[in-house]
Amino acid sequence: MTITGKWILGLSIWLSIVWAGTALAAPPMPARIGGTVTIEGIQLTEASDSGDTLSVTRQDGSGYTPKAEDSDGLNAHNWYIINVPIHDAKIQPGGAKPGDKAVIHVYRNGKALKIVSPNRGEFVVGPNGSTNRIDIVVGK
Repeated sequence: MTITGKWILGLSIWLSIVWAGTALAAPPMPARIGGTVTIEGIQLTEASDSGDTLSVTRQDGSGYTPKAEDSDGLNAHNWYIINVPIHDAKIQPGGAKPGDKAVIHVYRNGKALKIVSPNRGEFVVGPNGSTNRIDIVVGK
């Protein structure tokens, strides 16, 4: 094998190791929740959700890092989508642990609204990469 061939082989092996290490250092896939939002009997649409923000916190009210929120409005299917970050001790220590209870919050123009379904806005965080439908009903 020539010096050039050995150099290319060595570089290929080094890049494979670096790439594998980078892939292993990625944070876990989030636990995604999504669904419809109904406020006082009226289901929100992409056109009618102006001023609404949805977020998810721990039961004690503290937030996750990165934040778990949908502040850009409903999508074209009139659904909210929130990615709940999953805990990893080294890469994402501010994430939720699968199986933990979390709380959904709905705000209209910065004012917290009362969620009646799911009960008190509570749900169980799914495993990384999971997707769960949680339709939200806000009452008076």
